[in-house]
Amino acid sequence: MIEISTLFKQLNRQTALESIQREAAIAEPAIPYTALCDKSANECSEKQCGTCNKIHFDAIVASNTDVSLGDCSYLNTCFKGKNCRYVHYHISLPDKVQKKIQEQSKFDTFIYPCEGVIHRKELTMQWINIDVRKLEFSALGQFAIVIADLAPWDIHTNTISHTPHIHEATSDEDMLQFHMECLQTEGVFFLWVTGRAIDIGRKCLRKWGYKHIEELIWCKTNQLSRTICTGRTGHWLNHSKEHVLMGRVKGNPQWLARRLDVDVIVSGTREKSHKPDELYHIAERMAGKHSRKLELFGGLRNLRPGWLTIGNELGSTHLVEPALVEKFGGTA
Repeated sequence: MIEISTLFKQLNRQTALESIQREAAIAEPAIPYTALCDKSANECSEKQCGTCNKIHFDAIVASNTDVSLGDCSYLNTCFKGKNCRYVHYHISLPDKVQKKIQEQSKFDTFIYPCEGVIHRKELTMQWINIDVRKLEFSALGQFAIVIADLAPWDIHTNTISHTPHIHEATSDEDMLQFHMECLQTEGVFFLWVTGRAIDIGRKCLRKWGYKHIEELIWCKTNQLSRTICTGRTGHWLNHSKEHVLMGRVKGNPQWLARRLDVDVIVSGTREKSHKPDELYHIAERMAGKHSRKLELFGGLRNLRPGWLTIGNELGSTHLVEPALVEKFGGTA
């Protein structure tokens, strides 16, 4: 008699077509490399004729701009807005890159082998507006992927925000008391931590029953694709990266797709505490877009199809899964 595990393995073997498509997706990036032009869009004659296929950076010089001061350190993430006296830039993309971006927004680039031959409808985005400290984790069910952005740990910052920061004021002790072990019997946990909180983050993973298996690094870049070095965080050195601790819960899930991505994310910064979307893509390639996925301490900008987002900045609750609607309310 054939064992269930053997049958499942055979059903989920990649076909030749899937292998070819996957290799093609890896060989040809979604957005091809595009060189930078050493001239602005106004100075480049080829740009005026529509033949220059390079990226242009056009200086934004307002009435109060002092060009002698040079470039603004924060560029497009500057909080001063029009009051900043430093030089800022507008990015002009060539037509072929803009067209490629529009095309990629309509289609999936990657094959998800871990989804196997059984295809389920991808859930719409769901969210619950609640203080995570008051959440009954056992009522949420099981998830293939969990992401937690523990921004409240990052208390040693020099950031200035024009919007009130209403994240849960979560202490290290609060985090250790969370019953995250209820969320997964198999799966992966991605835990965002700052430099100060790496050790307590590893301690939390162990407390919740996870084995620390990998660590991802987000190398932050600014609008000009340069390394962030302005010192909004850090005591002795300017911090230009953040860490994602990756934990695996119990067992060795065979349905997780492996070795599709690297452990470094190079991506630009956005508004305060806004993490790069690349981690979502890594998680979806690993567990499949149709698996149940959860994000804790999320906001409106984190809402995504296939994900349940939980945090106290959402304003309302919207659910479609009957079990969740019965427990937390919202719309069915």
